[in-house]
Amino acid sequence: MDCKYLYIDTIKINFVRRTIEIDNKIIDVTPREFDVVEFLLDNMNKIVPRQAIQEAVWGRELGVSSRTLDTHISRIRSKLQLDHDKNLRIIPIYAVGYRLVLFGAAMTHVERHEAAPILRVAPQTVMAADYA
Repeated sequence: MDCKYLYIDTIKINFVRRTIEIDNKIIDVTPREFDVVEFLLDNMNKIVPRQAIQEAVWGRELGVSSRTLDTHISRIRSKLQLDHDKNLRIIPIYAVGYRLVLFGAAMTHVERHEAAPILRVAPQTVMAADYA
């Protein structure tokens, strides 16, 4: 991500310090978990193959039977409380990978480095029923 902070709902992601806060409380995420979140954010609303995530985060493919990525995704969902009442979800795409989706009413606020203008990105409309 080419920004300093990203705000989605009550989640604040600090890319400089590599921390994540929810309601101003720092959430304990591992460096690998943060890398997964950052890579998915860089590819928001896109289907990202498992191999692409593995190569970006671990520097190699982890093997067909490895559950490492799935475990990291599960922990991220739990720690960031990405359940049905959040506007951000990580959707599994069967036999392919994952998709990080920003739903309807959420507004993303991006604060750029070096006091550059603030960019507001409107989310793409995605039907929740498509992923339920």
